[in-house]
Amino acid sequence: MSSILLIPALVAIWWMMRHSTSSTLRNVYIPCLFLIPVFFQFRLKGLPPIDDAQAIMFVFAAFILLRHRNELYFSSTDIWVGIYVYGILISETLRTDLNTGIFQLVADIGSALLPYLCGKMFIEQYGQRTAMIKRMCFLLSVVALISVYEYRLARNPFHNYLAPLFDHQDYGWFLQMRWGRARVSGPYGHAITAGMIFMTGVLFNLWMMRFHKWEKTFRYLPYKWAPKAPIIMFMLLLGTFMTQSRGPWLGLAFGFAVSLVGFARNTRRAFVHFVLLSALVFMVSYPFVNQYTSGTTATAQDIDQENAVYRRQLIDNYTPVVQAGGLWGWGVSKFPIVANQVSIDNEYLFLGVTRGYLGLSVFLILIIDVMYSLIRTGIRFRNREDRLFAFCMVGVLSGVLFAITTVYLGNQMYDLVFLLLGWSQAIGKKRPSELPVFRQVIA
Repeated sequence: MSSILLIPALVAIWWMMRHSTSSTLRNVYIPCLFLIPVFFQFRLKGLPPIDDAQAIMFVFAAFILLRHRNELYFSSTDIWVGIYVYGILISETLRTDLNTGIFQLVADIGSALLPYLCGKMFIEQYGQRTAMIKRMCFLLSVVALISVYEYRLARNPFHNYLAPLFDHQDYGWFLQMRWGRARVSGPYGHAITAGMIFMTGVLFNLWMMRFHKWEKTFRYLPYKWAPKAPIIMFMLLLGTFMTQSRGPWLGLAFGFAVSLVGFARNTRRAFVHFVLLSALVFMVSYPFVNQYTSGTTATAQDIDQENAVYRRQLIDNYTPVVQAGGLWGWGVSKFPIVANQVSIDNEYLFLGVTRGYLGLSVFLILIIDVMYSLIRTGIRFRNREDRLFAFCMVGVLSGVLFAITTVYLGNQMYDLVFLLLGWSQAIGKKRPSELPVFRQVIA
């Protein structure tokens, strides 16, 4: 029954044969990524399990070779992404076996390398920026609307009603409660992951609203008095709120502050002021955070403080594991569990444990490279629309990087981050001088 997960890949092939590759990214890949849980997988004995988004990405790989191989261009981030993805093969092979290493490599190719390439090749150069953000924000507003059901009734419809279609696959789903309400996770597997994805939509929608990219009303609704842009923003903020995840909330605040730099007339001066203000906020808040997370889970006054203490203890308990793992780490499949802390709710620590010093270092270098490139490009842009978009992208990535100090980078957010990293490389790049003919039939 799980073979129905291959249907989106077949739809992607059909769409690419009739339309452009960039259109397929927007109209097939993004809806599947945002609406179908990636913990539902197609499994065939002897082959790596894949989810629907990965299956579509492998279709893109074939069409990149067939249609777009002449459009591939090199950037420094290609090196870091390549090393990062290839490193998991070495880590898993050293700690488990070659077969497990190949399975993990295939997963990383489908969820990291190929989304990165698609973001780099098929959005900016094809004039799809506005259309892509419209699709993302609209789909997230639909998810938020559906998730009101989960928030009110503490039942996740994406899991309860879709699981029977996929052989009742379950990765250990559990519903979290906070302040007397369900923490909405939608199709994203965890409330914090959902919060990060909604946060992405909020920050991108700032750019949409600032430059009036939305239509005035919804096309297919009879209520012509309903303004589209404010309603979309309200739904995105509602979705972020219903996750009840403090990490993404703080990440949204930080990302919003970064995005405001793009609104300033003197962008360079505004960025310097932002850096100084951020440093001041950190110095003032650090003593309070340090006191709040000190002690043990037994002495915590409430469940929220207990979670904060748990995350601080993770660093103390798993630092020796990172050191013992060395350059390549322990791999994803069989890393040591310390002090019954099965969940490593810190992506940087998780990378150090599973991918070793090399994987963590390469990931940090990749982020620094992308951020430096985006900030430099944003400051140099004379076009205000492009400048603000560059800083909105910096804000999105900054918010995510802040939030993953409280959770691992997984499920759809993993794919989305690498799509955004690739997208960031194309901002300011020119459209290819010679585009392939999309209507040709490939025999």
